[in-house]
Amino acid sequence: MTFETMNDASYRQEDGAIILHASAKSDFVVGPITGKAHASAAFLFQRVKGDFVLQAKVSQRFLSTYDAPALMAMESETRWVKACFEYTDLHTRAVVSVITDTTSDDCNGVETDSDSIWLQLCRKDHIFAIHYSLDGLHWRMHRILRMEMEEELKVGLVAQSPLGDGGDFIFEKVSLKPERKADIRGGN
Repeated sequence: MTFETMNDASYRQEDGAIILHASAKSDFVVGPITGKAHASAAFLFQRVKGDFVLQAKVSQRFLSTYDAPALMAMESETRWVKACFEYTDLHTRAVVSVITDTTSDDCNGVETDSDSIWLQLCRKDHIFAIHYSLDGLHWRMHRILRMEMEEELKVGLVAQSPLGDGGDFIFEKVSLKPERKADIRGGN
């Protein structure tokens, strides 16, 4: 796959995996309490028109709070949908969604002890869905929402380390298809 980059994203490909480097103190968020915007995380993307399905098996080291590999669909720096596998402020490993429409809505989901998980981000018209999977075959819904965005979005991979010193995040079996899910809620 070929990508455009944002924020001087540094990455390499090894054995079919994409290893994306997060810089220290990097993030995509517009704080719901402070209103302060951060749009500094590494972002690899392709421009996609209309419906899509983005999937990847993501892994990380869980060193600093809010460290995360993520999948994102972005219209602008203040309008986007992000699906993360995050080291939370509760010191858990969780699927987390951050929906930003001027300010960010942050929601923790399922927790796991695993170092990796599968994430899926789908668009069907103006409906977006975030799913997770333990095996890449059977998907469970984390979140579904309506957000009217432009037809063409930047869709891809994010590596963030908002409070940490950065590091490498692994994305395996990355798949981005111009596909319309029949059952966007179920994800399968």
